[in-house]
Amino acid sequence: MKKKGSSGIALITVLWLSVIILILGLSFLSILVTDYKLSGHQRDNAACFYLARAGMEAYLAMGKLPDVDPESNERRVYIPPDSKTSYCVISNNNGDLSFRGTISDLTGRVNARRVLIAPGGNLDAWYEKY
Repeated sequence: MKKKGSSGIALITVLWLSVIILILGLSFLSILVTDYKLSGHQRDNAACFYLARAGMEAYLAMGKLPDVDPESNERRVYIPPDSKTSYCVISNNNGDLSFRGTISDLTGRVNARRVLIAPGGNLDAWYEKY
């Protein structure tokens, strides 16, 4: 025979425990997704830094600014040369050399960008700093 007032307490307890476990699981999943996105941004940021450095090396090897790319109307150096999604834009703004490493997708949407500036065009000072 059932006791009065105790009917269904096990069901309510199990439901509450299920809700708590579900909330904890969703929180953990949210943390994992955020961490995954942040690591991707860090990877792209590091890649853009090295694209800008490679553009700097290309500039030193050429000894001059690259020709203007007719498609983008920018002075681009594609790295590697057959790439269409990773490049460095080199510009001279009032004597300061700017190297903008960029990763984009095939539609042209920029995924990541990093800019290195050599004040007064002095690359030796920049190399000493980094």
